[in-house]
Amino acid sequence: MDSAANSAQIGQNLNGIVNDLAGACMMATCNDCPTSPPCPADLDGNGFVNGADLGNLLAARGQCPGCAADMNDDGFVSGIDLGVMLGSWGACQ
Repeated sequence: MDSAANSAQIGQNLNGIVNDLAGACMMATCNDCPTSPPCPADLDGNGFVNGADLGNLLAARGQCPGCAADMNDDGFVSGIDLGVMLGSWGACQ
């Protein structure tokens, strides 16, 4: 594991998995990390729901069947989807 770029580590759990302050797995390969639950509001897939995701949601506003920003699958990106995003704000758990 490359620890130089991971100075914010908080330690290892009993399975030997090292997590940073946001709880992200920092093992050498992705195969070493446990699967995390999906985070539908993380539209850019970086592990955080933040301003970038909000920008993507606002850009998709309106009719948008099947798009990722339509988190409640009603065919529209609306205030309901914004509420889901704001409720998920921060690091994905």
